[in-house]
Amino acid sequence: MGYKFKEILASSTLTQEACRVLLNGQLDAKSLTVKSKLFDQFISVQRELYQKAMKRLPAMAAAGCFFTRQALEQASSEPLARWKARKMNGALLYDLCGGLGADCLILAPGFRQVFSCDPDEELYDLFGYNAERMGVANVQRLPVKAEAFLQNTETVADWVYFDPDRRSDGRRQTGFKHYSPEPASLYQQFGSRGKNWLIKLSPLDDIQAIYHAFPGLSKLWVMSHHGEVKEILAELQPNMETTLSPQLNVVEMDDTGETSLLQASLLPWPQAVAPGTGGDFLFEPTPGLIKSELLQRNPPHGWFSGNARGTLWFAPAIDRSYPGRWTEVALL
Repeated sequence: MGYKFKEILASSTLTQEACRVLLNGQLDAKSLTVKSKLFDQFISVQRELYQKAMKRLPAMAAAGCFFTRQALEQASSEPLARWKARKMNGALLYDLCGGLGADCLILAPGFRQVFSCDPDEELYDLFGYNAERMGVANVQRLPVKAEAFLQNTETVADWVYFDPDRRSDGRRQTGFKHYSPEPASLYQQFGSRGKNWLIKLSPLDDIQAIYHAFPGLSKLWVMSHHGEVKEILAELQPNMETTLSPQLNVVEMDDTGETSLLQASLLPWPQAVAPGTGGDFLFEPTPGLIKSELLQRNPPHGWFSGNARGTLWFAPAIDRSYPGRWTEVALL
């Protein structure tokens, strides 16, 4: 990449021309009024990312925001961000590892004041521009690491939102102990800085490991968008008594919002059962149900698991409250 966002954003001519080209769909060279190698490099990258953002972050794309490739890949999709915004509100929000700001810019209207931190100077410049394009004025972005920010504040936020970096040397990492910063250690050290925490984790993270790593876990959310598990959210209350079992939630979504919500107790852990047979219908759960093991925890009456992993179930009748695919056994 031959340009820096600071160079582009320092010129109102370049930024206005880039917005005009992207928003009007004028992507051919003849439509450009700016003749600059720097601008050509910039608009070439933004053309590519803008098409992806129209699907993933349509509000930001429609506002003429700019993106980086890695930040766009890690950002929550807009429906997931808006779902979080409906449950998070208050006077003060701390957004740790703010990145592109896809979540923060949607969460911000629910709070009077927001502090967002990320040490990446390029994203610092980019966030200020994007916040202005989105009409968000109550967020202060700080170019510091999450640990430094929490170390130097004693004010308790209503919510702390924490989306750690899951990439190292450009490669996606699995297992939250490899994230940066490592979420369990940071939460255990600074949990008192928030009344409530929401930590975004990978769909590949182990649910039992999450439970043991985060004291004060009150709810665990397995979030699916269009049938694909996108993220796991750990909702934490640092001052909560640890005698109760956390609530396990499986959320299915489409672009309009939540389409299904199923709940169960996280504890006790499901025990392996021998596969059974019988029933007039075969049910194939969604990936969210499979990931959560919710059916193994609380199988409906008369249901039998078709295999040890719980990816197939026999049932006496169709129950559409459980998302997945149904097949009549007699037709097999």
